[in-house]
Amino acid sequence: MIIPQGLGPLASLAGTSEPAGAVGAGQTAGSIVGLWYITFVSDGYIVDQAFDVWHSDGTEVLNDYTNPIEGNVCLGVWKQNGGTYKLKHPSWAFDDTGKLLGTAIIGETVTLDAGSDSFSGTYSIDLFDTSGNPVGKYHGTVTAARVLPN
Repeated sequence: MIIPQGLGPLASLAGTSEPAGAVGAGQTAGSIVGLWYITFVSDGYIVDQAFDVWHSDGTEVLNDYTNPIEGNVCLGVWKQNGGTYKLKHPSWAFDDTGKLLGTAIIGETVTLDAGSDSFSGTYSIDLFDTSGNPVGKYHGTVTAARVLPN
């Protein structure tokens, strides 16, 4: 994927002037619940960036910068295990013409930093064709910064 040029105000989301541990309405310090600006890296290249919302009920919604025809909004579920969070995020996979190629199962294992204003970890993507046969696997790292209200 190609990263969009000129992210404008989005570039400032990764560095907030809020004090460490600051949270917005409905968020709890020490919790992953909230809105995040997340970056996926594989082999040293940024392969995706998105807004990612982790809800207190264990669900998650990700909206990435890809063309909507490729399915840029998808849903997941997560659980906390000690200081680690595990996410399972099933998604449809399309080509750039909108043709369904199959499914992608995205997994993340991340750790929230001490100030609750960023997290980092690993991800994997398992790709399957429309018959459920495995057709590819990707992996890399993720980093995210909490998006705070001004």
